Amino acid sequence: MPSFEQTSARDLADAGFERADAGSSAEALRHFERALELDPRCAAAWAGKGMQLQGEAALACFDQAIGAMPDYDGAWFLKSVVLGELGRANEAASCLARARALSPGTYG
Repeated sequence: MPSFEQTSARDLADAGFERADAGSSAEALRHFERALELDPRCAAAWAGKGMQLQGEAALACFDQAIGAMPDYDGAWFLKSVVLGELGRANEAASCLARARALSPGTYG
């Protein structure tokens, strides 16, 4: 696992995804937050952080990811999922359509 002091924001984000995959949400969140301290526009870190949160807090993170990288299909997809969970079907459909347009065949 990378040291917080000796790595890039992207490396920390990748370590955060590894921690999340291993079921350690708190540790993953720490990695994503440290990555964002190093690079506040790290789209992967914003998306990873959003995956550890719920509701409006998650949406805010996905919006940051999309702001940093407008063609980030995964962030559009994740945003669509959360919007759907919040009962905002029209917005969810729009975000899902954007994800599908950016990565045809990936999201059904």
